Amino acid sequence: MDFRKDVLAVTLSVYSSQAIAVVIVDEDFESYASDAEFHNNWVGVAGTYSPGTQTEVEAQFQLTQLNDPNADFNGDSIINLADYTIWRDNLGATGASQAMGDANLDGTVDSTDYTAWKSSFGSGPPPTGQGNVVEHLINYSNTDSSAGPTKVPDGIVVYQQTLNPNNTVDGSVYPSETEPVVVGVDMFVDSGLQRNTLGLRNVYEGSGDLDLVELGLYNSEGRGFAMRAALWQGSSPGWQYFDFDPSYDLNEDGTVTQSEIRSEFGDAWHRWEATITATSITATVDLNRDGINNATGEPGVDATLVFDQETNAGFALNYGFNNLRFGGPSSLYTTAHTYFDNIYLEGPQDELTGGAVVANVPEPSTIVLLALAVGGIWIGRRRS
Repeated sequence: MDFRKDVLAVTLSVYSSQAIAVVIVDEDFESYASDAEFHNNWVGVAGTYSPGTQTEVEAQFQLTQLNDPNADFNGDSIINLADYTIWRDNLGATGASQAMGDANLDGTVDSTDYTAWKSSFGSGPPPTGQGNVVEHLINYSNTDSSAGPTKVPDGIVVYQQTLNPNNTVDGSVYPSETEPVVVGVDMFVDSGLQRNTLGLRNVYEGSGDLDLVELGLYNSEGRGFAMRAALWQGSSPGWQYFDFDPSYDLNEDGTVTQSEIRSEFGDAWHRWEATITATSITATVDLNRDGINNATGEPGVDATLVFDQETNAGFALNYGFNNLRFGGPSSLYTTAHTYFDNIYLEGPQDELTGGAVVANVPEPSTIVLLALAVGGIWIGRRRS
């Protein structure tokens, strides 16, 4: 269930360079009727890290419909002990329906359905459907045990939305002195083996990738929930892991792992977000994407990482971010699939050009660039 505001109002922010805050990408994948339409906008990247062709890369990303687990087994619009009784009485049943206790509709009443009941106890059922999402398929297989693991030919399998296709200043987005860049994504966590991220960076001709901010699942050490800042001028923190409330540390070893989060929340949607200012990067995780710190019950998020980073001291100030991708982290493969949804990017216009540029991603046929005069307002809507 998505508690992010359905309507994003673009407001003016007046400062020395007369910047305007705009929503640049607001992608819920609902406008695409087919994979072909989706691939017209989000193009497979085959290159240095991707040994396959563009077609082979794109085959690893498919539109699909996904429903949230529903533990309201008796249909009375409240998840309570009566639903637990239904689950208990049918535990182990196969060929089961949702009314028999199969919350995730996999045909079996098992512990996964209990976890869905536990994590949603006291609440109402989820929306009837998540709608369109993008599934990143497994891109690593062991087809011949004697030969060892075999990688399918999609490499890092990333998609990119080139916000600045000509590698010029015009069209990039970057933090100003008063306006941050905000980027985020929802990902469905249903395995401890996922390696998938959303990355914002600058791809500049002759200089390669620079100023990378990456959010998602990186399953080194089993911790999973991570962010990375890399290729910045000066120091970069690299991969860093979110620290969650100690109450989720089931084995009491001082570290909350991805598997322990799944034990608490079941297979669920979570939200990653990074706010990039002129002097820092703040990354957050909102478990269950409900706008609540689930350990305290207070409004907020569940984990935060903050890095002091002079984000506008070098390349980002001069050229900005122009590339938004999702898929596998650089040079890495995933042994488990992942679902992506609700990708967004917000930030000020390019100060150096004096013009605001908006890429309207949900249009299926092309990337639309719109010029907005100062004082204009752009309103976008994100699905709940």
